[in-house]
Amino acid sequence: MARITAVSFDADEIRVVTGRRTRSGFIVERSLQLTSDQLDAFLQHDRAQEYLVAVNPENAQFETITIPPVETKLEATLIKTEAARLHPELLPFSCSWRVIGDLPQEGRTVRKVACCLVPHQSIEPVLKTFTRHGKPISRLVAAPVALAALVRSVANLAEPLLCAHDAGTSKLLFLLEDGAVTFSRTISSQEPGWDLFDRQNVAMTADYCFQSLRVRPSRVLVLNPASELDQDGPPPRLEALQLPESLQSGLAPEIMQQYQVPFMLAAWPLPATTNLLPDSYRSARLQQTVLQRSGQLFAAASIVLALLIIQQLFVLRTVTAAINELQRQQTGLSEVFQAHRSAVSERDQALPVLSVISGLQAAPDIPGTMVAIDSLRVPQTSINTLVARRDQESLSLQLSGTVTATSFAATQERFEALQSALQQIKGITPGPYQLDLKTQAFTIEVIRKP
Repeated sequence: MARITAVSFDADEIRVVTGRRTRSGFIVERSLQLTSDQLDAFLQHDRAQEYLVAVNPENAQFETITIPPVETKLEATLIKTEAARLHPELLPFSCSWRVIGDLPQEGRTVRKVACCLVPHQSIEPVLKTFTRHGKPISRLVAAPVALAALVRSVANLAEPLLCAHDAGTSKLLFLLEDGAVTFSRTISSQEPGWDLFDRQNVAMTADYCFQSLRVRPSRVLVLNPASELDQDGPPPRLEALQLPESLQSGLAPEIMQQYQVPFMLAAWPLPATTNLLPDSYRSARLQQTVLQRSGQLFAAASIVLALLIIQQLFVLRTVTAAINELQRQQTGLSEVFQAHRSAVSERDQALPVLSVISGLQAAPDIPGTMVAIDSLRVPQTSINTLVARRDQESLSLQLSGTVTATSFAATQERFEALQSALQQIKGITPGPYQLDLKTQAFTIEVIRKP
């Protein structure tokens, strides 16, 4: 399986998870916390086949827009156009989205879409870091979007949820409506865990969602609690997300606590609509892939051509050796050629006579055939005429006669008896025949071969 490296750019550190996807899940090989300089050194020596990156820039904008219900292939154009109309100050930007559903609005049906807009100036430093080391990024995803996939897999999404992720000295909060991220913010924190200051920030975020977004979260889910949450602490009440057994088995607890974002990015395949890579970057990567494949094909073709040239040189050497051997034997072939010419001349002189004799012996004997036919004794039948024609290797016969039976059935029976008697003669093959039951006349064509 291909080796994967997932990188998450958090507020305080860069977290990296490397491993391989298997049929049963994702196997973590290494987990690292790096600085920017350490990331450069890591990328310089890393040999992964695929790179996945999660970012959470401060100027990322989560917006809910509406578009007309259209085919899936037209959604991208309409979503980007509507987002650019609403937020021209972010241009140029990358856009990821998730369709919430079709809803009635003012007498018509519209499609509600949750978008994540990230200006290119915020993600270009990340792209340059990987490009500098020749590591193309396969997918660039907003961190809340990656975490939302985890929540969708285990939580009840019937009501809005406020999700909280502990990144150490910062906390990531995002609002989840119908499985889509509609609001996100990052708050500073003094230490890992959820102290009074953090709870106050969570409470203010929940109030903001109700007052400004008109959405009241039904509960607050903590995605990666470092320890058991204090349910007797000040409000709001924090609930720990119950992870599925498939994500807990075989994993060290610190993976899901400290490296949750890169792990989910690597272990949980996300749809193409979550990708924030700019179109220009994707085009350049496609061109690079085409050039690499072309180079590989050219190298393979060169190797095959070189092998063919070596083979042809070997064949040429073998043929040259055979020609030299034949030239050495040429001196003894003159007498053989002369004897062959004499034998061919004698054969040509005797060939006409042999052909005549062979033709006479190959064709059937006409008198013998007539005697064999005349010896036939089939009651109530008589052969009146016999026409014979000799071919090169066969004798064609046409027999005409009559049947003197008293009824049609008897006539047919006597005629078939005559046919059976003809077939008893060696070398005779029956051919077309005619029998007139009224006149009782018949005609039979047969061929006799020796």
